[in-house]
Amino acid sequence: MSKDKELYQDPIREKIIGFIENAYEQKANILNAVIISFIVIGGISFMRNTTDGKVNEANAAFGTAQNSYINGLQDFALIEFKDISENYSGENAGYMAELYIAAEAFSNGEFDDADSRLKAISGKFEVDEINANVVGMRADIALSQGNNEDALKLYEDASKSCSLENYKLKFNIGKLYALQASGEHSKVIEIAGELLDGEISNNVVRNSIEELKAFSQHFTM
Repeated sequence: MSKDKELYQDPIREKIIGFIENAYEQKANILNAVIISFIVIGGISFMRNTTDGKVNEANAAFGTAQNSYINGLQDFALIEFKDISENYSGENAGYMAELYIAAEAFSNGEFDDADSRLKAISGKFEVDEINANVVGMRADIALSQGNNEDALKLYEDASKSCSLENYKLKFNIGKLYALQASGEHSKVIEIAGELLDGEISNNVVRNSIEELKAFSQHFTM
């Protein structure tokens, strides 16, 4: 390992750990946000009205489990989600249940299980923002495991497939972490500068990008 890598590897690793911890501590907010997004964007109804008894049954079961999860009964909800995933695989409700199960595995540090589940449901949703978040969660897992190239590609894919700017910023921040971990400090400075030149209403996000830029500037002097 070069002297430069020796200098920045430990502090970057600490920053990555903080970034990942923050990501999975907010799993409930992420899930609720993506679920709300398909209602807001385009007026799409994810759980479509249908005369199919099995689909109606699956949707009703998912609604009950989701309410339990939101109301703090996560352990009970997780059991229900697993039943829904097994009994209604291939249905929208089954995919949504798998998303919750994967997020719970993610939050518990069970990254291989979470990534496997996320990969299986990738691209299965009708709303781009949900699909983008699935890819973004896989990128977080890759980053946490030191697979920086995979993380970088996944963050880029997530950003390209999403139109909401606050989501794109989240993915781009992950991309900056992956580049830093790979020692690509010049690219971090360039991309961070472009992001900061854009409109960022959230001061916390702006401060995070400024810190990442300043950190990389230290290693290009």
